[in-house]
Amino acid sequence: MALVYGQDERVTRWVAQRSGNDSPTPSCASIGFERGGELVAGVYFDGRTQTNLFAHIASDGSILPAELLYAVAQFAYEQLGVLRMTFTVRDDNLPCLRLVQSMGASCEAVLEKGHENGDVILFVLWSNCDLFQRLKYRFAKDKE
Repeated sequence: MALVYGQDERVTRWVAQRSGNDSPTPSCASIGFERGGELVAGVYFDGRTQTNLFAHIASDGSILPAELLYAVAQFAYEQLGVLRMTFTVRDDNLPCLRLVQSMGASCEAVLEKGHENGDVILFVLWSNCDLFQRLKYRFAKDKE
């Protein structure tokens, strides 16, 4: 099991296929997670502003590894310095809806008819969210 960096095209394509995004925009970065040489989870980022970063997330159906979540949060909040990550999720993608909600992201808006089969839901995950604080504590303890 390992984090995957520097394979933006591979991770972006993998996430896009699983999230129903037929034509992903070029990503500014991505982070994947492999098990046995196969991607099992990933996140790619685009649309960065000074305060926001759009994140697109997918997994193979298993729980997202804490290492990946921590790496994503560190990249967005500490390295890039954004205040929030915005997730866009199709309303027919129930696994992704559950995943984003389980991370503690809150629904910010619904784009009615945002895709050909229905709505797109916007979720926000703030830099001071409980998830990131717990992960920082956990991984700081692991380093001791």
